[in-house]
Amino acid sequence: MKQKQASFFSELKRSAEQNILKLGIPAKKTFRVPDREKNLDDYTSFVQVSGAIQGGVIFTVESGLALALAQSYILDPVTPEEAKSYAVEVVAELSNVICGNALTDKAPHPIYLGNPLLFVAQQAEIRTRSAKPLTQYFNTDNGSFQIMFIPMEQESELATIMNTKSE
Repeated sequence: MKQKQASFFSELKRSAEQNILKLGIPAKKTFRVPDREKNLDDYTSFVQVSGAIQGGVIFTVESGLALALAQSYILDPVTPEEAKSYAVEVVAELSNVICGNALTDKAPHPIYLGNPLLFVAQQAEIRTRSAKPLTQYFNTDNGSFQIMFIPMEQESELATIMNTKSE
């Protein structure tokens, strides 16, 4: 099972990088950033994966990049203010596309994707009872993003998202 998870995560990383590039935004992989470990960015989508691979995918994007993605994704020109209203939906759609493309090579094994769960929060943190999430960080000229896969090792709560911003 761990080999399938590693293979799926490898495909997720490739798919994330390629799909962001298709929107005209080059992304570069970066090494682990200790102060960002387990921290989520401003716009986050969670997609449950079930079947031959069990777990969840998190696609989390900094605000500036989310707005740039929205402006690139929408066919008609949009203002930065209009992009704000589309950013959440674009992040959700991209998470579906990234996951779907990562599964194209896995066709003989039934793998199912849930609907994306979306949230916008600053200084949120993820905690998991499962294995340490597999995480890849990316940088762009518009901001950074992360793609994560949290393997499910037992039938329990996969992860908890906590808002850690103090008022």
